[in-house]
Amino acid sequence: MICFNCSWLGHYVGNCVEPKKCFICVGSHNVNNCAAWAKL
Repeated sequence: MICFNCSWLGHYVGNCVEPKKCFICVGSHNVNNCAAWAKL
């Protein structure tokens, strides 16, 4: 199993203790505010 927030093995995003990150560009913002997402 891999976490889609921090990319570490051993847990899922729901159990991640790292700050939430954008899964598109790994920025510290919500995916809805991601400039890279708007370009896709």
